[in-house]
Amino acid sequence: MFTLLLLASAAVSQLAAQKAEPDGKQLKEVMAKAEAGDPDSEFQLGRRYAKGEGVPRDLVEAVKWYRKAAEQNLVNAQFGLGICYEDGKGVVKDYEEAVKWYRKAAEQNLVEAQFGLGVCYFKGQGVVKDSGAAVKWWRKAAEQNYAAAQYIFGLSYAEGEGVAKNALEAYMWWLLAARQGNEDAKKDIAIMENKMTPEQIAEGQKLARNFRSQ
Repeated sequence: MFTLLLLASAAVSQLAAQKAEPDGKQLKEVMAKAEAGDPDSEFQLGRRYAKGEGVPRDLVEAVKWYRKAAEQNLVNAQFGLGICYEDGKGVVKDYEEAVKWYRKAAEQNLVEAQFGLGVCYFKGQGVVKDSGAAVKWWRKAAEQNYAAAQYIFGLSYAEGEGVAKNALEAYMWWLLAARQGNEDAKKDIAIMENKMTPEQIAEGQKLARNFRSQ
C-alpha cells in the first residue's frame, strides 16, 4: 500500500511539473515579447499581474503594463486602465483619467467602454453630468447587442431621461436585453405589458424581431 501511495504521489508530481513547464515557458515568452514592446503581450502580462497568474499579484505592476499597451492604442488595455483609475486599483482613484481611457476605447467601438463612458456621463463622474451624452454612448453599445446597454437604454426611454419618453422603444430594447438573459429587463417587461394594448405589444415584438446588430 505504501509503495502504491509513493507511486501515486510521484505520478501526481510529474503531471504537475509537466503542466507547470508549458505555463512557465509561456510566461517567459509573454514577458520577453512585452519587454520588446508587443502591445498584446504587454496587456497579457498586465492581466497576469492583476490576477496573480504565474506571478505575484501586483496591481501597480498590472497598471504599468496596461498603460504601455494602452499607449499603443490596444483597446482592451485602454478599457482595463480606465477600470483601474475608476476603482483606484494600482493607481490613485481618478475619474477624469478613467473617462479619458474609456473614451479612447469607446471610440474604437468597444461596447463595455461605451457603456462605462455612458455611466460616467450619467453620474457626472469625471465629466459634467449629461444625460444626453450618456444615452448617446449607451445607444452605440445597445445597437451592437450589448445587453446591459440595451436595458439601460430602454430605461432611458421609459423615464424620458436624455431622450423623449417612448414606451414602445423602451419595450423593444428590454425585449432585446431579456432575450440575452437580462433579469431586470424581464421584470420591467412584465410590468410594462400590463399597461400596454395587445397592438402595442405586437408592434414592440415586431421591432425586436427586426432588430439587426450593427
